[in-house]
Amino acid sequence: IGQLGLHWQPAAGIDLGTSLVHVGTRPAASLGDGAYQRLDVNLRFNGIVHPQLDLEAGVDNLFKARTVQLVTIPGGSATFPYQDRVLWAAARWRWP
Repeated sequence: IGQLGLHWQPAAGIDLGTSLVHVGTRPAASLGDGAYQRLDVNLRFNGIVHPQLDLEAGVDNLFKARTVQLVTIPGGSATFPYQDRVLWAAARWRWP
């Protein structure tokens, strides 16, 4: 299991982030070998539109990798799939 994250600020008030997650073969997986690689990307604008308003949007699992979580249960393990791709957005108002 490994994770690599990168954060870049191309200009004042603009942040771009990305995260690559790698999970190798897991013999306990009930669906396939349980391995996957997943890429998440997000972009944030801090105070660009208004000094107190932050806007953020992102994509989790950009390439729709089959992603599974293994959970230990009595007598073995269970496999729970994550959603293929999630698009999200957020707004935050900062009080002075």
